[in-house]
Amino acid sequence: MSLPRYKGPYDVGLTTLVLPLRPAFAVGNCRVRGEPALRLDEVAFNVFYPAKPANRRKRGVHWLIRPFSLTVDGYSKFTSFSKWILAPLFFLLGAFAKMPVFANAPMRSGDSSPTPADSQETFLGDLDTESESEKRQWPLVLFSHGLAGGRTTYSTFCGRLASSGYVVLALEHRDGTGPMVFPKDGNGVVYAKPYSRVDEVECDDVEPKDLPLHFRATQLEFRKREIYAAYAAFCQLVEGDSAHGGLQSIDGSPVNWDMFVDTVRCDSDVVLSGHSFGGATAFHIMSTPPPAGHVDIPISKSLVLDPWLDPLPTPGPEPRAGPPRPSLCVINSERFTLWKAHFGRISEVVSNWKNEKGAESWLMTISRCRHDSFSDFPLIIPFSHPRGRLLHNVIQRISLAFLQDRLESEFRKDERYPMHVIQPRIRKKRGKPRLSAPKGRVVWHD
Repeated sequence: MSLPRYKGPYDVGLTTLVLPLRPAFAVGNCRVRGEPALRLDEVAFNVFYPAKPANRRKRGVHWLIRPFSLTVDGYSKFTSFSKWILAPLFFLLGAFAKMPVFANAPMRSGDSSPTPADSQETFLGDLDTESESEKRQWPLVLFSHGLAGGRTTYSTFCGRLASSGYVVLALEHRDGTGPMVFPKDGNGVVYAKPYSRVDEVECDDVEPKDLPLHFRATQLEFRKREIYAAYAAFCQLVEGDSAHGGLQSIDGSPVNWDMFVDTVRCDSDVVLSGHSFGGATAFHIMSTPPPAGHVDIPISKSLVLDPWLDPLPTPGPEPRAGPPRPSLCVINSERFTLWKAHFGRISEVVSNWKNEKGAESWLMTISRCRHDSFSDFPLIIPFSHPRGRLLHNVIQRISLAFLQDRLESEFRKDERYPMHVIQPRIRKKRGKPRLSAPKGRVVWHD
């Protein structure tokens, strides 16, 4: 079983890189079972990029992180379901699922154009046109996952961007939000780190009632350090650093490091993106200064998917003074829009984001879109395939239109549905309000 192929003109390559950090250090003073809850040993991320594979028959990389049994244990801990229930489901649905990517394939040079022979599918959107004689660098996207996510969980979103001409660094956060990750300690020994439930976290001088949000806020700071470290190392790799920025392949497999040199635009127009808690991570990065020893990331656009704002301080978040304010596009699920208190806050954030210097902001909701619709999960579960594909097509259409500065022209007035909520006629426990717009339509919040 494979996830759907990407609707873009380019094949997609995938390389997984890690950056060991020595000495390792702890962020905050929270503990789990007596050990630091947020110890930063290394930073890991997937690189999705436009590729020109030498052998097109070698498409496919496992979607579920191995070892399979330990990953299932992590999801069991997150969901509180028995692993004996989850293991058969994950085995049937995810054990053999593959992402339609080419492992460590050569990166397509930025000055080459796709041809019908090597394009994997007919492209449905518009790309910036350039002559083949002009040297072009692929734009860079930094992506942060949500709770129970990982570096492969949003492969459809990241892969579709890569197939459209972007290089995407999909972080694997080692902050206890992933179901199971496998960092190396200072001695190079791999250890398993499962999902950290808030009820097992201890933190000195923090009241129990304040602990959940305190821990989430500390995780945001941890994630910020990971993203800055990944960005800095990748920039050194692109600049031709002889040590590759300290980066290594996650499994020791050979990597053609030279293919990254001067092929990615890191010094300007970086896109910052994330889903749910990853959306909170994006806002945290844009509203706080960089960690010590790091410079600002030149973010020009931020594409935020169904952000969870509770871990962020109020009022705000708002971009900090100093660097140019990025343009902002927030795509909500229907349920997050119908969450009145949360929607009121995100509406205020988006409306206050615009400024006279040219930063723009948009907020929109996809009707019948669920919180997990931005991830790969609906495409793994058979009965949700049609709906999952429909919603991913809409998400990708919005995303590319925003990144290519044609959002206003892409959605004509007759495609912008108003915010109208239909209340259930009979108030039963299952009765829920819903948006009046048809499934997959975009509600445009002015």
